[in-house]
Amino acid sequence: MPGPSRPQDPARNHLIDDAKARLKRHDVGAKFSHLSFDKCSVLLPLLVKDGKIHLLFTLRSEKLRRSPGEVCFPGGKHEPADMGDVATALREAQEEVGLQPHQVEVICCLVPYLLEPTQQANSPPSPCLRGTRHPGVWTFLAMWDRNPRMS
Repeated sequence: MPGPSRPQDPARNHLIDDAKARLKRHDVGAKFSHLSFDKCSVLLPLLVKDGKIHLLFTLRSEKLRRSPGEVCFPGGKHEPADMGDVATALREAQEEVGLQPHQVEVICCLVPYLLEPTQQANSPPSPCLRGTRHPGVWTFLAMWDRNPRMS
């Protein structure tokens, strides 16, 4: 997927290119995509602001039934219409923070976070992991150039 167009700022572009090169070293690609776990995908959105790279977190509404008020990354469960793990992460980021998929360049896929059923009781709460038999969280690092519209 081609990334968003970038403004002509050599220092900013160098920062982005350097970050992408470093992050791509951790890319596992589709190595784990064959696993048939109940899948969730999470996007770790990176953006450049004031000459620094920032990571976007979200704050879950206090009105939600599950995990109200928690700080998290945009993400959630795979839906049948999703064309893959990246599509799930992008759909969830669009739904949760208004980040448009065409604004995003997925840089890499990190090693998925997998839990055995016995580990779930002792794991930190996660709305994505509850109620799944063998949950797996696929995590993608992504860069975008424009600020999303926050809702």
